[in-house]
Amino acid sequence: MTVALGDGGHRLASRFLFWRLPGLAVLVLGALACGFACAEDLRVELSLDGTWSVAESVGAEEIPAQFGHSAPVPGLTRQAQPPFPDVDRYETHDYLYTMAHWGVRPASERIEGLARTPQKRNFFWYHR
Repeated sequence: MTVALGDGGHRLASRFLFWRLPGLAVLVLGALACGFACAEDLRVELSLDGTWSVAESVGAEEIPAQFGHSAPVPGLTRQAQPPFPDVDRYETHDYLYTMAHWGVRPASERIEGLARTPQKRNFFWYHR
């Protein structure tokens, strides 16, 4: 069969694709559904619930040698036993600005940013 490159050829090509497109779409959607179903079977669920050992450090590269605290997971670090000192202590920008404005704290304590914390740690490490 010979197809002319004029207007008639485009109509013939579009008619050909129009009739084949639904079958192609069904094939692609079927393949995707099969892929998702197979992926469901390969997923492994691992429960992290329980009591974990917790330690603190300043640097991200140094893993603590001892984990002397324990905390529930899911839970908060402030629930650790024995408790971490100053674990929830922080001062917001608004608090520091107001205290400096009213003279409760020196003006040098005004900070730019969101908040600050007096804690000497930056990271909590969890170990099961």
